[in-house]
Order: sequence, then structure tokens, then C-alpha cells
Amino acid sequence: MDNYAPIPNIALPDADNVRIVSNNEPLVCISDKFHDLMAFQPKYFERGVPGATRHMYVRKTVSEMLWKAAHALPAGFQLKIYDAWRPARVQKALFDEYYSALCQAQKGSVMDAQKLREQALLFVSYPSDDPDTPFVHSTGGAVDLTIVDASGKELNMGTAFDSFSDAAHTAYFENSSNHEVRDNRRLLYHTMLSVGFTNYPAEWWHYDFGDRFWAAMRKETSFYKGIYHDPADFNAPE
Repeated sequence: MDNYAPIPNIALPDADNVRIVSNNEPLVCISDKFHDLMAFQPKYFERGVPGATRHMYVRKTVSEMLWKAAHALPAGFQLKIYDAWRPARVQKALFDEYYSALCQAQKGSVMDAQKLREQALLFVSYPSDDPDTPFVHSTGGAVDLTIVDASGKELNMGTAFDSFSDAAHTAYFENSSNHEVRDNRRLLYHTMLSVGFTNYPAEWWHYDFGDRFWAAMRKETSFYKGIYHDPADFNAPE
């Protein structure tokens, strides 16, 4: 797996002013549809985060792209999905949790509340409930994932999922002597990009299509608005 090109060190996307023209594409449940093709571990459901679901939903096109990515992996490897569409309640809980941890870590320092909030936003988007300014996981276009081997063991990616640190940046290990992690991240990165996803550079596990991060990276218009329906209403118009 050492024949993949280096991962470029690129800036975080500026998605604040991305235009969204909705295509009203429905969400589909991939954890039911692809259970024999991919592994699923709903991290926030397992942690008991309020509002988290054990089912994983993405837009229809995203499900097709994940199917292609799964088949593009070398024999013996599978994608493992941690999270995809995310309710606003879950996003709020994650933001509050991370912000509180930063405040606790910075207790006694001179960093003000605004700086702490900006630092938190590098890793956890604020849970806007406006479909026109959505956090990306509300759109069904964002997915968090890794790769597992034939025994189901996760490949060593250098940090855990949701490790909000410098080492979580996708290109962090490009200049490291740890070629195992470097090559594992390259495998995930190039597999996902080969089918049309973009990567959020601060998180090796986070990939996007059709949402504001993807549009900002590609300099295109986004076509997925936020979806805040109850799961029973996923096919309702946005």
C-alpha cells in the first residue's frame, strides 16, 4: 500500500458563503443496505449521546459512491462507517462537550471565550438548524469512516476517531517515519477521492460530497441543504 501519492497539506475550507441549490435528493439507510459490504459502528449511539441513532443515513448519490469506494479497496479490506447523517441534537451535544473540555483545559489562561469558540469550531461545527446554513453532517453528504482488514481490525491511522489534535490532520504523517500510518491514511484518502469525495483536512476520517465543505473545496455550488426531519420522514421535501 506504499504506491499512493502523498496527501497534500491544504487549508481548511471556507464554507461560510457557499451557495446551496437543493436537488431534494432523499436519504437512504446504508447500514441496512450495505451490511454485507461494509462494517458499521455507530460511535455516538454507542456512547449514548442524546438523539443518536444506530442507523446510518446518507444521500442516495453518496450511498452509491460509498459502494464504489468499497469495491475500489484492495482485496481483504472493508470500509467501516462511524457516522453519517447526524441530528442537530447530537451535533449540539458534541459541540457543547468539546467546548466545555477546551474551557476546562484552558482554565486560568488568558484565552477568551471567543477564541475558545473559534478553536472548538475547527473540529466541531456549530449546530445551525437553518437548512440554508447547515452543519455538514445534517446534510447527509458527510461521512466519518476508516478501513478494516479481513479480521475486522481497524488499520492504524495514528489517532482515534474524534481525536481533536494536530495529529488528526490528514497530512500530519506525510513527513513522519511512521510509514504504516502514512500509507494507511493514503489508502483511505485516495480511495475516497477516486470516487468523488473531498476530505476535511483537519480530520483524516471525514469525507464530503455535495455539502458546503465539498463545494468550498471544489469551488462549486452545494446541492445538499440541512435535513432536520424525524427519521420516519426522511423522504419528505427539504
